[in-house]
Amino acid sequence: MWYEMLKSAAALALILGMIFLLAYLAKRFNALRGRSGQGVHGWRILGVKSLGPRKQVFIVEAGTRILLIGSTDKMMTTLAEIHGDEERAALLGAVEAERPAVASFSDLLKKVSS
Repeated sequence: MWYEMLKSAAALALILGMIFLLAYLAKRFNALRGRSGQGVHGWRILGVKSLGPRKQVFIVEAGTRILLIGSTDKMMTTLAEIHGDEERAALLGAVEAERPAVASFSDLLKKVSS
């Protein structure tokens, strides 16, 4: 009986260790990939808003430009390009305000384990 409990506890410890290792590696990989501040290949998605099944609006930063892009299951369309520092600051402020309190899986694990 004790042997089975010890075996189960060891399996659980191994699984939790693998989860923490994968979270660490994912964080490290993303940090190395995004060092330039531009994300992958000079662009990054700042925000996504779902409008319905397979219908979304993306806010994308491409170099120094910010684009509003509409997407359906059949096509993507540029809806607008954000010009001016005031518009840019207002849009980025709105995107930051909508981000969830738990930003990543590792943050969630830290919150649960403490």
